[in-house]
Amino acid sequence: SWVLLANHCDQSFLRNHLAFTMGRQLSNISYCTSSSFVKLYVNDAYLGIYQVAEQHQVNKYRVNINEDPNTVDTDYLIERDSYAKDDCTLGLDYFQIDRTKYRVHSDYMTEEKCSFIQSYFEKAQDAVENGSRVSVKRYIDIDSFVDTMILQALMKNTDVGYSSFYMVKKAG
Repeated sequence: SWVLLANHCDQSFLRNHLAFTMGRQLSNISYCTSSSFVKLYVNDAYLGIYQVAEQHQVNKYRVNINEDPNTVDTDYLIERDSYAKDDCTLGLDYFQIDRTKYRVHSDYMTEEKCSFIQSYFEKAQDAVENGSRVSVKRYIDIDSFVDTMILQALMKNTDVGYSSFYMVKKAG
């Protein structure tokens, strides 16, 4: 599975390419997509230069997590996705905290698992809001979070607070 990135907001074509390259170099980011530039033609009509990137998905060559279909506290791939309600079911495929929607990418989702991961995110949010580093470390890999936020800030990624922002929650 691949995606075509139009780089509409970056006519230099450098920002996404540089972000992917830097993401692969940072030791605390477990997965960062690879990509290539292509000249896109459809029915012999030239449509421009696009970037082809790997789709975020669970498998051993992309986001390598261990989903246990029989365990609630398993590994999860979660996407902050403001569009989740358009093609998903609340309480099964996605959950919502305040006005933020989180899509859970899994072949084994149940209402119980969705409730579990929503509760986990609520506890993480409470820990951040309460300002206790010890509490935050229970829920968030701080080194990974810092590397990710630095990279997002450097690249001025406007999606980071809205959509297409992926996170992994490991079992335990």
